[in-house]
Amino acid sequence: MYYAAHLVPGHIFLPALLAIFLFSRTATRHPTLINVLISYIVSSIVACILLYAGKTHGPEPSKTLCVVQTGLLNGVPPLWALSVLALTAHIWNRFARSKKGPPREAPALRVLMLSAPYMGFVIWALAGGYVAYTRQADVNRERRYFYCSVHYDPFANAMAFFTSFVCFITTLLEIHVGIALYRNWRALRAAGKSGGVDLPFVIRTFVFGMYIAAGMVLSLITIWNPTTAITDMYGASIGTVVVLVFGSQSDVWRVLLFWRRSPLPEPEALMPTLPPPPMSFEKSNGVSFSNPWDPEAQTVARGGPYDGKVAPNGVSLGQHHHVIVIGRPSDAFGDHEAGRQ
Repeated sequence: MYYAAHLVPGHIFLPALLAIFLFSRTATRHPTLINVLISYIVSSIVACILLYAGKTHGPEPSKTLCVVQTGLLNGVPPLWALSVLALTAHIWNRFARSKKGPPREAPALRVLMLSAPYMGFVIWALAGGYVAYTRQADVNRERRYFYCSVHYDPFANAMAFFTSFVCFITTLLEIHVGIALYRNWRALRAAGKSGGVDLPFVIRTFVFGMYIAAGMVLSLITIWNPTTAITDMYGASIGTVVVLVFGSQSDVWRVLLFWRRSPLPEPEALMPTLPPPPMSFEKSNGVSFSNPWDPEAQTVARGGPYDGKVAPNGVSLGQHHHVIVIGRPSDAFGDHEAGRQ
């Protein structure tokens, strides 16, 4: 179950979703979301190292293999936490930070958001690899069963505290985004307008935020109960949640179901047909027409100017302004058009 939860989303669905976001012209996403997908793909690969080597059962794997996997696995939780924090910071920057519209991200800020997850991964992986290498007697598969780990609580607790702190900041930003969206919805509702809030977006953000909060709690649980398998199964399920949250959007399905796309309209159909203006035209002799595009109305109109326009409620729209309905666009230029001939 543990390996299946990593293999199916992390080796199949997430790479496919990543390819859609990278190469599709319609289903494009911000680079911070691309980083989230990459982080979980990397996580699934690292978690399955023993499976690749055929060492999930039987005798203990070699110390070299265990040290490598232990080091890489210690970099995965910070990679997760920082990539999700960058995505949440991007959402917060667009929806909650500015009251005058979404501000543009500075290039330096974008570089920091995109590089921070990988820097965190490298730093913690190197630190974990160093601890595992210097304490090879405490490195084995038996302690965690699914993968190799090092039995050194000070380092494990430091990594858990760091991950929990990052998740805590992310949760605060999620709450702020939710408050901002709710206030926006109330303001629009008070103004008599539609909600203006993308409900699917709110639901996806809420679901993802709940998983972030759960990750923070589970990271703290590992400090007091480091051998529990709950955190392992939680980590294995995140890939599935990412696929469901970000892969179930309508534009993704339109890319996947490309054979069901509706054909492009004909060129002349690209220009919408304008409805007739909601007003009537009244001539001096009392004859009125509710449709100014009516041929009879235009015939009468060419005989002389209108005294004014009358709105549906009967209010005159300028009795002192003469209006003439013309038959052709060239009639509007009169002598100028004639002079060009």
